[in-house]
Amino acid sequence: MCIRDREKNLGIRYENVFDFKERVAGLDSGKCDIATITIDSYLTNGQEADYPGAIVFLIDESFGGDAIVGGPKVNTLDDLDEKGIRGSLVGFSPSEFLLKSSISHFKLENAKSKVASFRAENSAEAFNRFKQGEADFAVLWQPFVSQAVDQIPGAKVVLDTTQARGVILDVAVASRKTLVKEPEVIKELTKGYFRALHYYLNRPAEFEALAAAYSGESSDVAAGMLAGIRFITLKENAEEWFGLQSGALSKLVECIERIHKICRDVGDLSSPPAGGSFYG
Repeated sequence: MCIRDREKNLGIRYENVFDFKERVAGLDSGKCDIATITIDSYLTNGQEADYPGAIVFLIDESFGGDAIVGGPKVNTLDDLDEKGIRGSLVGFSPSEFLLKSSISHFKLENAKSKVASFRAENSAEAFNRFKQGEADFAVLWQPFVSQAVDQIPGAKVVLDTTQARGVILDVAVASRKTLVKEPEVIKELTKGYFRALHYYLNRPAEFEALAAAYSGESSDVAAGMLAGIRFITLKENAEEWFGLQSGALSKLVECIERIHKICRDVGDLSSPPAGGSFYG
């Protein structure tokens, strides 16, 4: 996202860039002033560029919107570690990280070695491989989770993000260069975002209509998608996630530490951050 401030009349150009590495490169090069990204993706893709942005606010947390869906051979997470079990998921996506968090927590070494073989190019391919019996489980997001359970015999949710909290978190990362040179730009954008969020959270029917228009899905499907996301308000950002009132270690830092450990456990990162601190 590129932002320019003309006496606080912000000019915004929004680009939907699917490659997380490219989003980080945009922050590093100055091509964009702010990027939205999951914390795990920023940790893994930002290391090479020495983390060119700082998290300025949290957007949302997956809360049931992402799930590991098992077929007849996969009834528990332990079954993922059985030899010969095949999986399907969108590569380098929140789905992959949800699986990796389970691999780290439950020590699923066989599954760990096969993650690359599970990768599909897109969500439709990941779903279809599972539906056609080419995979014994799939890691999906809505509406594909509901479609899998409804359409595929024996399919069931093994784990979703209501049970794996603080794992898939979307954040807004502002360019450090912009924060130094034009802090008011980021401030105004942040104010505008939270005004809009407050408006739509208090008008759920309008929010559903907006989500339907953006996604191209029906109103019912859009409502289901929104139900799997917990948007984080300005008050929650300040008090709960950044700990601005308590002064204690923030929930955000605790989640970053936990996510960083998962990334190390599965081999995506090899060492702690420079200086050993997640602040700054």
